[in-house]
Amino acid sequence: MVVHRRKKVTRMRAHTTHGCGSKKKARGAGNRGGRGNAGRGKKSDHRKQQYIVKGIFLGQRGFHMHGAKKEIRSINIEDMQSRLDLWLKEGKIEKQEDIYVVDGARVGFEKILGAGNVHAKLRVIAQCSQKAAEKIKKAGGEVVTPE
Repeated sequence: MVVHRRKKVTRMRAHTTHGCGSKKKARGAGNRGGRGNAGRGKKSDHRKQQYIVKGIFLGQRGFHMHGAKKEIRSINIEDMQSRLDLWLKEGKIEKQEDIYVVDGARVGFEKILGAGNVHAKLRVIAQCSQKAAEKIKKAGGEVVTPE
């Protein structure tokens, strides 16, 4: 039969050290088992398997950088070329004579990168890497950088 016992804290009221001996011994997070969600499954092994099976992670994890840089959405030339016909059907880009006019903002990309070869004439309105700009100009297109 399980006997209900009062917690040590309530029994040790008015006792300065709560039965720990010197005050120095009961100092810090190590005495309470860690910080955050540290506890049974993290410190002692007897309950760890139950948490692992359920997929519960105990303790702190990760960190958040303050002032982290914004991620720029980019696309390579070869990926862009494979999507030209699809974008044309959806109305995201225009075709003037034999030149495709690609506005990066309408398509959803901020920067064009230079991996791949250019097969069509393009007029790109977006940020471009130097390599991408050279390849587009070499194929007979032009690059317009937005302000």
